[in-house]
Amino acid sequence: MTQISPVLPWKTKIALSAISALTDFSRRDDGTINRRLLNFFDFRASPSSTPIKGVKTSDVTVDPSRNLWFRLFEPTQVPGGGEKLPVIVFFHGGGFAFLSPDNKAYDVACRRFARKVPAIVVSVNYRLSPEHRYPAQYEDGFDVLNYLDSHPPGNADLSMCFLAGDSAGANIAHHVTVRACETTTFQEVKVVGLVSIQPFFGGEERTESEIRLEGSPLVSMRRTDWLWKAFLPEGADRDHEAANVSGIERGRELSEMEFPATMVVVGGFDPLQDWQRRYCKWLERWGKEVRLVEYGNTIHAFYVFPGLPEASLLFAEIVSMAIQSPAPKICGSLDGPPVTASRIKLSDGRHLAYKEHGVPKDRAKYKIVFVHGFDSCRHDAIVATSLSPEIIEDLGIYIVSFDRPGYGESDPNPKRTVKSIPMDIEELADQLGLGSKFYVIGFSMGGQIIWGCLKYIPHS
Repeated sequence: MTQISPVLPWKTKIALSAISALTDFSRRDDGTINRRLLNFFDFRASPSSTPIKGVKTSDVTVDPSRNLWFRLFEPTQVPGGGEKLPVIVFFHGGGFAFLSPDNKAYDVACRRFARKVPAIVVSVNYRLSPEHRYPAQYEDGFDVLNYLDSHPPGNADLSMCFLAGDSAGANIAHHVTVRACETTTFQEVKVVGLVSIQPFFGGEERTESEIRLEGSPLVSMRRTDWLWKAFLPEGADRDHEAANVSGIERGRELSEMEFPATMVVVGGFDPLQDWQRRYCKWLERWGKEVRLVEYGNTIHAFYVFPGLPEASLLFAEIVSMAIQSPAPKICGSLDGPPVTASRIKLSDGRHLAYKEHGVPKDRAKYKIVFVHGFDSCRHDAIVATSLSPEIIEDLGIYIVSFDRPGYGESDPNPKRTVKSIPMDIEELADQLGLGSKFYVIGFSMGGQIIWGCLKYIPHS
């Protein structure tokens, strides 16, 4: 018999049963939701100007005509004092139809984000389906970014803005990120990361995980089918671009887009995991930086249940992502430094900067590719600088040094592997016409690359 759920604490089991029953009873056959019933059992947290566990909160109205507002979480005990903090714009889950930022579970989760990172957290109250269908939720999310651009919270560094969400909120975060990447009107907001926690994607196909884990906590095909029907435009099926984002022939626009680094969280007992993995592969296929974080023993929405140990692990992952430095500016790009080095264009479109030393190639008896160490660049070719010019001339030595990916004026390689730099070296040698045989020398950490050359291009 297939196991459809891990062993869970009894409190979590009771909470899951109660949530599932409440949402099932509130969904009507005519496609509407009994909001009165939901509100009766919805435990909400009020904003607090007095810090609770080091975080104060307030509610900020963006557009009262559509009840668009957000809860602002501001940490009050920040190590280091007055430095500006990154911003996390968060979209709650609930199948586009349920919950809100003042729901107690999400208030606790966002308070934890604010304290742990630390960061300014903006938790968005978007309109809910079926009263408001696609694309209302995406429009609300983008309009909050517009509002933040002209009304930045105090102590917020909007150039370090992360979009995040779980389940349907992660779906919204993806689509708002795409729109943010397409806009040229932002003055302050720069989306540098996307945290996609068990995103709610789907399609007409029934995936292996949906079938195998049917009956697991919270998520079932019967429930998700109802939610998609309530959210998507009238007459649309689940292969609509809002649901099946990684469908055939979708994503070409991403290739021209500066889409941010993305972390996708997958749970081993989440029926939606196949769609989530496809999303990762789709981003990779279009050349985007994506990291898959898997917790094999977790259910959908695990992180809002504090009794589950994986919740703490996830918060640690998000902290790690949020405190990373912003992406480097690429030499030769619109806002990057100018190119001063000789460079070749590699087969994947990246550029590799190099510098030639010694005798001309056509007179060389010994042709050497030099790989620099950790805190060096193409100018630090120790072999070229330590040998006397007379020895180099007498022996006929030609040396080419290059900036490793991400160093100096070479483009970074977000898909770097043990094999990738040896292959870059082979392309460099081919384009410079070094012939089929040449020497490689590595200094310090560059020696690791030489091992890769012996393994992956031994014929050179």
